[in-house]
Amino acid sequence: MAKILVVDDDKPILEVVKTILEMKGYNVETISHWPDVFEKIKTYKPNLVILDIFIEGADGRVICKDLKKSKTTAYIPVILFSATDRLADYTKDSNAQGCLKKPFNTAELINIVKNFC
Repeated sequence: MAKILVVDDDKPILEVVKTILEMKGYNVETISHWPDVFEKIKTYKPNLVILDIFIEGADGRVICKDLKKSKTTAYIPVILFSATDRLADYTKDSNAQGCLKKPFNTAELINIVKNFC
């Protein structure tokens, strides 16, 4: 079973994403506090990270770049998600593997996850 880590400071979004993906059989962990991301990845070892760009106190693009620079996390696909109209540009600039625009529907979320898990 694929493990997915979802990072967003919007707790209702975390709950919705977790519920949808767990209903499809994925093992899902969530984080709303960005400083915990690297430790959680180390212990949870996700197959995919879904990462909000605009996290309180941080920039998801920078977090993604840091993940891609590390030999221990560079292989983990990262999907950026946000409501910004520049999401595709931000995805490319941060070396993320994909993006999901908010608001999203269930089919969009499931399809992008299936591409990486």
